[in-house]
Amino acid sequence: MKVFFHGSGVYWYSNQRSICSTCTKWEEYVNLAIDIFFSKEVLKMSCARGLKKGRKLDDTVPLCQAIVDAIIGELKNFTFHHFK
Repeated sequence: MKVFFHGSGVYWYSNQRSICSTCTKWEEYVNLAIDIFFSKEVLKMSCARGLKKGRKLDDTVPLCQAIVDAIIGELKNFTFHHFK
């Protein structure tokens, strides 16, 4: 396993990494990363931080913040390296 984003404590397998490395658009990258880390069932009953317009929602749960923050950090890295 390899670190997903340096310092995040989030790891993924080499084959998952190679799938995402084929992306040419940041939207594709985010969608693939989300599909790798979260099941469809978890995504149905959650939102990224468990908040909507700054308020806690009763019927949703936040996604794992370490993973969400790692995806955001990796997205910034991806955008920097691919769209200079």
